[in-house]
Amino acid sequence: MEINGVSQQNYQSGYESAKANAQAIGARLVSYYETEDMAMTTVTSDMGKSSKELQEEQLKKLQEKQEETKKENLRTEKESQKNLIDKKGNQSIHISLDV
Repeated sequence: MEINGVSQQNYQSGYESAKANAQAIGARLVSYYETEDMAMTTVTSDMGKSSKELQEEQLKKLQEKQEETKKENLRTEKESQKNLIDKKGNQSIHISLDV
């Protein structure tokens, strides 16, 4: 069976993808339409925010997560270097790890 010239399986896949994309930016999918060469979606935010505002919030969250990951990686690296120093015993090794 086809919907607007698109197989039902492809249509369903596109719909699910559009729905997931809307949820990823904190919105919900209102309508979805697909033809052989184009898909159109309409999303809305229950918070009264524009899609640009939702995208900016999502970008900010992503940047914060990247910063947290970077800090965690630095902390792990410091611990690894400290453990390496501890294993060397009484040798005079001094490494500054100030961030």
